[in-house]
Amino acid sequence: MYVEQGSLAALRWRALIENAGLERQRLRLGQNIIRNNKIVRAMVAPARIEILVAGSYWDSYAARVEAPAFPDSVWDAAIEALSQDTTTLAHLFSGQLTSQVEAVFDTLGAPLFPATLAEFDSGCSCRNSEQPCKHLIALHYFFADQLQRTPFLIFTFRGRVHDELIKLIRAEWVASQAGSGGDAEQRRRAIERADPQGLTPLRASRFFATDASFEQTPGSPPDIPAAPEMPASLLRRIGRPPFVSPQEDPGAVLAPVYDLASRRAIDALKIAAKARNLQQEKRSTPGQTK
Repeated sequence: MYVEQGSLAALRWRALIENAGLERQRLRLGQNIIRNNKIVRAMVAPARIEILVAGSYWDSYAARVEAPAFPDSVWDAAIEALSQDTTTLAHLFSGQLTSQVEAVFDTLGAPLFPATLAEFDSGCSCRNSEQPCKHLIALHYFFADQLQRTPFLIFTFRGRVHDELIKLIRAEWVASQAGSGGDAEQRRRAIERADPQGLTPLRASRFFATDASFEQTPGSPPDIPAAPEMPASLLRRIGRPPFVSPQEDPGAVLAPVYDLASRRAIDALKIAAKARNLQQEKRSTPGQTK
């Protein structure tokens, strides 16, 4: 299995290939391409997904699927609708693609996820008479795996890069709140509920600064923080670096590194706290040599 349960985007895309009535052996051939790390290049762009698969010896095969990107009229309507619900905004700003977001596009008659393979214009350089070939099957499994890590790649496929879309939704929401008659403080609190991090943009000069809630009473042990509920939230706040192309997603590469660093840091804090407690117990034990 390549896709964890719980990612709506990944499950939707995986269902495309697994509900297509293909023989299990053909599905396994596509899965083996991923298992054996045969995909040497992959790209998702508006209306198009491509992979390059290493074959036997020096051969390679280029597989691609295409489907229409949404027109600007659909995106404009979707941005307006998505900006109206605070819960949906919170999900989007924290990197979650939920059924509520999917329903907005369904209502507009523009489903985010294709219903069948027939909706794609597909092709592969292998020219296998059986279609979809194993390379195309691998493409669908691979993209489902990427959606597990970065669900907003479906937006890229449908015509809008995630960062651009979030900026437009944020601007639409702030504009709607500004025209709602509430005072500045009410609007500020509403924005904070929708995007708690949005009011404090990251700046290099303040990257290592702490606020009052972080400070400890001298001599008191620091609290051990919990792991972030949403993985790679810091990366999402920073946004896409200016030096990468629209087809690149450094967040997908760096998110596992940040997750591992967080877990290792928490483990180290727990070990240090345990050692500190043992030392305090020894000091408090009568007759213990200090």
